[in-house]
Amino acid sequence: MNISSEKQHVVLLADDNVADQRLFQRALLRHDPDIDLRVVSDGEEVMDYLKHRGPYRDPNTAPKPDLVLLDINMPRMDGKRTLREIREDHVLKGLPVVFMTTSDDGRDVRDSYELGVNAYLVKSPNIDEFFSAMETVVRFWLGVAWLPTKMRQMEKEQA
Repeated sequence: MNISSEKQHVVLLADDNVADQRLFQRALLRHDPDIDLRVVSDGEEVMDYLKHRGPYRDPNTAPKPDLVLLDINMPRMDGKRTLREIREDHVLKGLPVVFMTTSDDGRDVRDSYELGVNAYLVKSPNIDEFFSAMETVVRFWLGVAWLPTKMRQMEKEQA
């Protein structure tokens, strides 16, 4: 799913549930219509996207994301393994990754932070709480936090 290539921020969402993908899209775009939301269904697709492999070979069709939202429980490659691969890659390791998951298991939380996740959020079944959490994510990560992509843009403007 590609909203537009001319948007201000690129967010890569990895979730295998189509209904959740649509809910994330509604929540994110409700709070920031300038988000270029890219959606994949599992960790293998995340890595293909980030490393420009297969259908994501062309960097124009797979721009570097400002933020990655990962579900933990996905087919083929789960979120933890995906996070581990991101953190082990010298080019990708600084990429902000937020887990958005239904798991409130303390072991998942602990393991995720040990692997280097930037934040761990449990998806609320309450739609208002879910939308509020997404607003907080958007405001912080795409508004307040200084991201590597923001620094690269500033360097280009100064050159």
